[in-house]
Amino acid sequence: MAGPSIFYPQTSPVVRPIPLRQHYQIMRLCTLLLCATMLLIGCPSASPPAQTDPYDSGGPLLPEQAAYDVTFYDLAVRVEPAERTIAGTLTATARIVSPTAHFVLDLDPLLDVEAVTEVGEEGTRTALAFERRGGRIWAAFPYMKQPGDAVTVEVVYGGQPREAPKHGGTDDFLLGLPMSLRRSTGTSSPA
Repeated sequence: MAGPSIFYPQTSPVVRPIPLRQHYQIMRLCTLLLCATMLLIGCPSASPPAQTDPYDSGGPLLPEQAAYDVTFYDLAVRVEPAERTIAGTLTATARIVSPTAHFVLDLDPLLDVEAVTEVGEEGTRTALAFERRGGRIWAAFPYMKQPGDAVTVEVVYGGQPREAPKHGGTDDFLLGLPMSLRRSTGTSSPA
């Protein structure tokens, strides 16, 4: 008599025994195929990859960031050197390349976001719900955007940005303006 068996029902009322050893081989093969398939196609993550350092640039984009192609940025910034603050409005115009419900932008976590607005083609303005996740702003569109859609998103922000490391005794905070330009306009950093 052969070893223990497991019975599998078939389409007919006849039940055929499968030896236990063959059962384990089939289960190992199924597990191996499942793991190989998951490695080939990738496993969807429950949450986006963590942003370890909000000041890092480059690297892989989140799917929500790769879902649009920015065609134009307009940046208006007001600099207050005495208070060491900035206030600005970023307007990004983009074309959607894959379906997305979010517009995700990087922004220094030290800066506060006052508002995020979608500007329509006719000039209509729709406030977008948004949240901060580390060094990113996640703005939610009112409905899923589709490939070919054009979007314009405006972000109003401000605050005291991080300070750059000291270079040659200079204690500049990050303004995006070279020191030579600040000196020529009389807006050098306070001592």
